[in-house]
Amino acid sequence: MITNSTSAGGTGDQIDFAIILEIARGVPRSFPFHNLRIQFFVPEFSAMTPMPSMPVGQSPGISVSDSWWVNGRNRSVLAVTMVEADPSARKLPALPESIAAVLAACGKVKKTIQAPLVAVPMAQRPSIDTASPEKAAAIRAVVHDYRTRTDEILDRANLPHDLPPNSEAVAPGVMSGPKKPVLVSAFTPMGYDCRSESAGSFTLRRRTPGNLTAELNLDVGTWSNMVMAIFRVQGLIEGVGFKAAMILPVARRAVVGGQYPIGGPERWQQIVDNIAALIAELDRTFVPAIEAISGPSPDWYKPESDRKG
Repeated sequence: MITNSTSAGGTGDQIDFAIILEIARGVPRSFPFHNLRIQFFVPEFSAMTPMPSMPVGQSPGISVSDSWWVNGRNRSVLAVTMVEADPSARKLPALPESIAAVLAACGKVKKTIQAPLVAVPMAQRPSIDTASPEKAAAIRAVVHDYRTRTDEILDRANLPHDLPPNSEAVAPGVMSGPKKPVLVSAFTPMGYDCRSESAGSFTLRRRTPGNLTAELNLDVGTWSNMVMAIFRVQGLIEGVGFKAAMILPVARRAVVGGQYPIGGPERWQQIVDNIAALIAELDRTFVPAIEAISGPSPDWYKPESDRKG
């Protein structure tokens, strides 16, 4: 690591920006490594709050990354900044003019992620267990109850298709074709949006009346034609974020926690039909149970990522 930050946390000698550009251009052609990250920081990004040591890429400031792999060069610009939030407010406060000007100069924002943060050393940071141990235990109890009653939940969901077990569902060389149209058709009437997070995954979300986020993540594989479904309910309790998560079977005879072969278009439609029926049951019972324990989250709290443009 090369830095002009002093041991006391201040700024040392200035680095000629032309040198930084040449270093970036040299990855990987001139240097024997595949990844480079350059971090720019000024105190305004952390709301002038002294920050504990944080992982690379999560520290306040502007982070520019340049990497190379078999699929070519990947470049990105990431900005991390902090604001003091009032739990009773409907919106987050506006960013300081100096920070807003820097972000505007970086170009169009394509994705935002919001996360709660307490600026204390890692060992002292509150968790949901320390912030509200009773609610944390109650949420875990609900999740455990649903995980141990999988067969009963599937019965109540009344899955429309009895799909074969994983070993019998394998269909080498058979592809499902476009996956998103089927998801949109099934989940839009249920209040979920559908976004392609990457080439091999979809995320479907809705907001509850108490501002919690119900989220279904489908990993459909970048190279394999397999699916895994994870359902989460996320919110904020006493200023600390929480997740109540379960891995979902896509059929009664599917292996819980494993990837299920998708096969062709007809099988994909059946899988989505089953998942939609199961989510409808969880929306009716599991989500309200979690929300009853956690209580409402602030209007501004959106732990999900948001793609723009």
